[in-house]
Order: sequence, then structure tokens, then C-alpha cells
Amino acid sequence: MEQDQGMAQEDGQQMQAAQDVDGEECFDPSTCCDPMEQVMIAAMRRVLRPEQAPACLYEKLRGTLDRCCGQTEHTVIRHTTIIRYRTSRQD
Repeated sequence: MEQDQGMAQEDGQQMQAAQDVDGEECFDPSTCCDPMEQVMIAAMRRVLRPEQAPACLYEKLRGTLDRCCGQTEHTVIRHTTIIRYRTSRQD
């Protein structure tokens, strides 16, 4: 029961964090930082939050998912969508 309460509290904290991000209290580099800091933050965002992940990352994710699933499934990853379909195993 304590575990359920802890999980509910954690879920509530995550929801509050998501609401804070959507609220007006977000960090705004254009009002808080000088031009050099703004350029640095923009460059970091491009690296840490790319519009689209590189193909090598998708391949690593696919391989990891296939290994975790015992290679009984082939995982196809397109952008941020994961599609799984079963292949027949030959024992």
C-alpha cells in the first residue's frame, strides 16, 4: 500500500512538473541571458533535442529492442514511432 502511495505521489510530481513547463514560470533565455549565453543554449538544444534522431541511433534502438525481446520480434523504428511485428521462429 505504501508503494502505491509513493507511486501516486511520484505521478503527481511528474504531472506538476509537466504543468510547470507549460506555465509561464519557464526559463526564458531571451529575458534572462546575454546574447552569448543565448547562442550557447541554442547550440546545446540542437544537440540534446534534435528535430530528428540520426539513423545510427534508430539502428541501436532497434538492435537493443530485438535483443531484449529474445530476437523473436523484429522492431521497426521510424522517427519516434515504434512498430513491432512478430516473425515466425524456426526452432
